[in-house]
Amino acid sequence: MIKRIGILGFVFCIVASSCYYDVESELYPQPCEVRESPTYNDQIAPLIAQNCAVPGCHSSTDQGAPRVFESYDAVVQAIDDGIFQMQVITNKEMPPSGPLPPCDIQLLEAWLAEGTPE
Repeated sequence: MIKRIGILGFVFCIVASSCYYDVESELYPQPCEVRESPTYNDQIAPLIAQNCAVPGCHSSTDQGAPRVFESYDAVVQAIDDGIFQMQVITNKEMPPSGPLPPCDIQLLEAWLAEGTPE
């Protein structure tokens, strides 16, 4: 009887430990491909268009949008004010759907470090 309980306990431990799920992308993140000199027109504008200048956020189609990010000058104005870095990079409060992926953050940081070239 004790032998049977020991075997059942062993089987239970094996089964319980096999129910662990890993997310491969979290365990083995892929390196980011950030060009040395990202520009607004090549890499940043598509990122902004996809995550910021969308209906309901920073789009000209929205009445009362706090800022419209549909041009280089508008984005740079928010950067010069410090709002962009604080909301997107530091506090990760924007976009509302959740923080940008780490590679997108690295891309923005590289663009800022280069002086926000157009």
